[in-house]
Amino acid sequence: MSTPSAIRRDPVYVPPGADGENILGTAYEPVWAIACALASHDHRILERLPDKANRLPRETSDVIERRWHFDFTVHPERIARAMDLASFDPREAAVSRTRRLGLAAAQSYRDEHGHLDVPTDYTDPTGYTLGTFITTMRDAAKAGRLEPDWTAELDALGMIWDKRDAAWRARLAAAAHYLRTHGHLAAPATTAVGAWLAEQRHHAAKNTLDQARADALTALAADWRLPHGADWHRKYHLLRAHLADGSDPGALTRGTLLAGVKIGSWLHRQFTTWPALHPGQQQLMTSLGLTPESNPLAPARPARRTFEQIVQLLELFLHREGRAPAARETIRVDGDTVKIGAWLAKARTKHRARQLDAGHERLVAALFDGDWTDGAVAPAVAAPTAW
Repeated sequence: MSTPSAIRRDPVYVPPGADGENILGTAYEPVWAIACALASHDHRILERLPDKANRLPRETSDVIERRWHFDFTVHPERIARAMDLASFDPREAAVSRTRRLGLAAAQSYRDEHGHLDVPTDYTDPTGYTLGTFITTMRDAAKAGRLEPDWTAELDALGMIWDKRDAAWRARLAAAAHYLRTHGHLAAPATTAVGAWLAEQRHHAAKNTLDQARADALTALAADWRLPHGADWHRKYHLLRAHLADGSDPGALTRGTLLAGVKIGSWLHRQFTTWPALHPGQQQLMTSLGLTPESNPLAPARPARRTFEQIVQLLELFLHREGRAPAARETIRVDGDTVKIGAWLAKARTKHRARQLDAGHERLVAALFDGDWTDGAVAPAVAAPTAW
């Protein structure tokens, strides 16, 4: 035999400008009256509502889907919080209108700001004095007058019970904002958030940073301690953001500037000192597709020199050295090594085999006084000249 069930449809009037999803607000007073009456009449409602102590998103969603139906989309967490309150003893203060309004205002503030570090004199846009409510809750908790269930509800919102902790969390929120804006926590120490982060790193290095705070910073950014140095992290993330915007790595040169930073020179140093980089640095660079093997800064292979261009280089060599180059002799031209001796030896071999173009043969022969295929032949002009 199945368990009997019933369905109620309660109309709710939401005034113009009010938040239709604020199910803790005054527009839902009739629903609250009914819920409290049901709780007073049948204690078994507790067994059919989400577990306050162990609220899991999936469990919450399942319970809401099976038991509670709304004609609009509301975040499951808000519904779960409302249903938790409905399970309280209606004779207690926990479900009072004042507390419900306070919880709704706290929820909205947390949704907008990401924390509950509420100024003591703060009044929300609806006119609710949320700062006073938060202060009252802190005082009640300190005096031991706050119910455990209500404490759990506020904890679920991220309630800051200690004012000193509130100040710390406000700075944590500022760090989170910096992270969202810049993609890293290597803020300059000359800024307020940078100085605060430097202080936290100092405490962490001395093992004097509270573990919960260290965990909060690590949850924000795993590399918040900047293991590779602030400057390295700043430049790395500057380059990462540049590439993430769709820029072509192949367009990078040693002269590339990003926000006034010589990022091309920095990238060149990473490649030239690659073996000395920390494995973590190598991994970060590799994640961008930047390694010595894929170095976009590597100079393009020069175009192959023509026969006429090599003849010009040979002429310069003969004028400078006053002799023909040895078979293995090389010269440096514009940073490239030219095997001028091997080239001349090959040209002689091709000439003897009658494989050298007649025009090419005349160009080379004009540089020598006599048979240019003879290894002892002298240059036609032996006067030294500068390269």
